[in-house]
Amino acid sequence: MVFPMFWLWSGQTMFYNRFSQYLRRPELFMLPQMFLFILMTASLDFSFAHTYRIYLLCYLGLRMLTLLEYIYVGLYTEGHPRETSLLMFKMFLPGVLIPLSSYLFYGEWHYIIMYSGIAADMIIPLFFSRRLKRSPINLPHLAERFGAFVLIAFGESLVSVT
Repeated sequence: MVFPMFWLWSGQTMFYNRFSQYLRRPELFMLPQMFLFILMTASLDFSFAHTYRIYLLCYLGLRMLTLLEYIYVGLYTEGHPRETSLLMFKMFLPGVLIPLSSYLFYGEWHYIIMYSGIAADMIIPLFFSRRLKRSPINLPHLAERFGAFVLIAFGESLVSVT
């Protein structure tokens, strides 16, 4: 249940690492994302079957907001940022559609479908690494963001243990 949250964090971190300077009003995206993250965290439960639907809705909402950010950058930029953001939109779209289709299944199948969509979300960009290098990432910023995630996760685990 935590792995999709890590993937969402990674996806947002990679977006803001590459394209944050192109968003005019990032808070319009960040506020709903923070709300969905809080709701998603609140739906973590040992009986995941009871909270699966709200968890998945939050996951899909967060990924769709990220896709909207990619479209926004693609519409309001030129050159490599435009090409890269629209390519990333196309790459990450199956990662929303596949988990969305898990609503059509029951039992263990909806978990399998959801996680296969997340796996597709992770694997597809590997095939486009040469094209993604046109809009490079900022490695110091990326290391800082992942360091922040580790600190937050460690703090949350301490709170849970306590």
